[in-house]
Amino acid sequence: VLDLIAEFDFVDPFHIWVGDMVVPFDRSNLSGPWGLVTWNYTLDGAPLYVSGPYGRDVGATIWGDIEQGMFKYHLSVLHLDENGDRPAYTGRLTLNLLDGEPGYYNASTYYGDKNILALGVGVQYQADGSVVGTEVDDHVGFTGDLLAEYNLAGAGTLTGEVGYYHTS
Repeated sequence: VLDLIAEFDFVDPFHIWVGDMVVPFDRSNLSGPWGLVTWNYTLDGAPLYVSGPYGRDVGATIWGDIEQGMFKYHLSVLHLDENGDRPAYTGRLTLNLLDGEPGYYNASTYYGDKNILALGVGVQYQADGSVVGTEVDDHVGFTGDLLAEYNLAGAGTLTGEVGYYHTS
């Protein structure tokens, strides 16, 4: 089982999901296995954020979308499995300036079905979550990303994506 989620979906601006789910840190991870154009974004193979296997983790997320996905937020407490690790706190905001992206997930391309100009930021914190050699320190991660995709009316689709990651 890749994802196992109990969903409490009240209204579009407010949902609570509990279980093993995609960590809502960056656009690439929120594209999941169905909406990601495959590529590798780590330079040295080190994880850019705290998660379990396959970009998923056990915890709870409060999330919502406003105006059919024109604005989305995710607030999570993750890493709540029974291995004794400290919780990881993750937050993400996404603003869509053209077409909306409703729902928990997004895509890294819409293949011309939507005109997208999406700006997203994410942050994550875990006490004592960074281990380098024998040094243990708090993990703080930040990401910013932009996806621009425009349908050129029969002449194809122009797509550009950029992301920035910082961890300490």
